Amino acid sequence: MLKQPEQFTVREKSGVLHADLVSLKEDLDRLAGAVPVIRSGISLGTVRHGKFTPEHDLALSLDLSPDAFPSVELDEADALRFLRKDTLNLTGNGIHLMTSNGAGIGWVNILPGRVNNMLPVNWRIRM
Repeated sequence: MLKQPEQFTVREKSGVLHADLVSLKEDLDRLAGAVPVIRSGISLGTVRHGKFTPEHDLALSLDLSPDAFPSVELDEADALRFLRKDTLNLTGNGIHLMTSNGAGIGWVNILPGRVNNMLPVNWRIRM
């Protein structure tokens, strides 16, 4: 799902898969031995019951391969609706990357009869 997967090493921490640059692995290991590392690399997602659920970090990453997930390009009005977690009318099935001006802004899970917005609650636009 990453553009250049050979440049990353994947690890699992607390059920979440993370991708760190291979070139920084030695530095991260040394740092982790000295202080607690709260966050590093790209949070890819979780695997539960054989199903992959992507993290919001992955949607925002410039290293996400454009072919990894189906995507929906939103105009400005629909992008604002998505960021407010308002209802969107979309067709398809499964997890889709929402993009605006070619950049990922989040995920939706399209199910029969409804669309689940996977945007983290604290990222929602309230006003």
